Amino acid sequence: MIVVNVDLKSAISTTRDRHLATLHISNTATGTKTRRNYAVRAFGPAGKPGKRGEVLDYPAEDVSVLNLVRRALEAAGYTR
Repeated sequence: MIVVNVDLKSAISTTRDRHLATLHISNTATGTKTRRNYAVRAFGPAGKPGKRGEVLDYPAEDVSVLNLVRRALEAAGYTR
């Protein structure tokens, strides 16, 4: 599982630091060796479950993991 934490780090004081969200990206064990499928789940600051989605047929070995994070956010509906 890939876990992406979104934290606000204050330039003024560490007492103002806050955890904003978490994104879980889990391999569903389906797909092929080079094309993988992932389940996506977002959580709010208090661990409150948020949106869900799926990334299907992802070329895991050909691109950066950051591209997977972008696709996961899109799959969960975090787009304009």
